[in-house]
Amino acid sequence: MDTAEIVDALREQGLTIAESDLDATGSTDLSAWEVGEVWVERADATGDDAEFIRLAACELWRRWRPHLPSAEMLDELMQSGYLAQEHGDEQGAYERWMALGDWLVDLTPVDIRTIEDIATWFPGQNSVSNWLGDAVITFHNASLKRVELRDAARRLYTRLAERFEPSRHQRAIRAEMGSLSFATGDDAIGEGMFRQLIAESRAEAAPYSRLAYELSDQGRTREALDVVEVALAYPVSDGDAWGLPALAAALRSRL
Repeated sequence: MDTAEIVDALREQGLTIAESDLDATGSTDLSAWEVGEVWVERADATGDDAEFIRLAACELWRRWRPHLPSAEMLDELMQSGYLAQEHGDEQGAYERWMALGDWLVDLTPVDIRTIEDIATWFPGQNSVSNWLGDAVITFHNASLKRVELRDAARRLYTRLAERFEPSRHQRAIRAEMGSLSFATGDDAIGEGMFRQLIAESRAEAAPYSRLAYELSDQGRTREALDVVEVALAYPVSDGDAWGLPALAAALRSRL
């Protein structure tokens, strides 16, 4: 159906809808489906009529607000990235998910302060936390092949880290920034990032492990072992899950 036909069909249900009705101004308005629910109540519609109204709201948003995606459009962007991966199109997944990351920074309401809480306004088919883990792997693999993609990933990570308060997933993003710094030869910056993460979250094994591997890759075996031994002596809560005892043994064998 073209736009005029959709509007006419809504009018037959007692709804006079104009483009201004989709002027998103707050977190609730970021869901086209929720806008459709408001229209359903206004029309007192049920069954197939109600379903048409909800879908019409989503489609009209897509046509009238392409510059301001709804939560549903963002979820489609996420899912299209997964579909691209299934078809072996890693570049397509990279581009879609990079765009999604920027939109999540731009559109998340200001009162939402952590990455984990994005789900309160964006209940996608995949949780943001799980998707972010998949996206980070995709960004990492792409960055190994093309320097400009590495720079784009660093820019997005910086935006996410600055927009959201420290939390487990925000720290994971900062750890990626640290690894990217090592990859680009900015070793002092990368090491500083990991040591700051360790200072903030002494009980989490991840930053110890990742810093130790980075130092080990540079041939700084003694320093890498020192990092692991500090973690084991603390002790961190998830050292076994991150393989710290085995890593310590491997490092000692190289001294």
